[in-house]
Amino acid sequence: MEGRPPSLNDWNITEKSYNATMQNISEAYLTSYPSISEVYFVKTATEDPGYLEYTFTEYINTETSASSVAITFSVGAETYILCSAGNGSLRFEKGPLPETIEGTKCPFIFYKKNFTAGDDSYSLQCADGLGQYLSYDDSELAILKDAPNVTTDETCKMTISLLS
Repeated sequence: MEGRPPSLNDWNITEKSYNATMQNISEAYLTSYPSISEVYFVKTATEDPGYLEYTFTEYINTETSASSVAITFSVGAETYILCSAGNGSLRFEKGPLPETIEGTKCPFIFYKKNFTAGDDSYSLQCADGLGQYLSYDDSELAILKDAPNVTTDETCKMTISLLS
């Protein structure tokens, strides 16, 4: 709603963002292609023409203490945002990130949490309200999946490596 004061449940963009790559437990890189909507994990990313460098933009929300991030990549002047399609699949939507996101659910916000205590890997739970985690299937397609105990499901374990 235009002119509405911010709610405690809204996400607000921070000034914090960083460029990074993301790998799964098999050391395959999250890889995107602007010409197709699917997102894959690819082991030979250095030889692959896809995009594997992402910008992680942090959002703050008083609803949760977990770090909230949006994941994007850019080609020329176009920005692509990693989003839940609502059915366990992921897609990239073209467009800029909003400064404020109203409400408590969002298809392109991911809660970034340490996979286990003392581990430098993360689980990324989508904030779309379905409680699913970033993972991959047998064909290395990036998906969102239900993981009742995410700390024992290594297909949900992601390493985020900062780029200098």
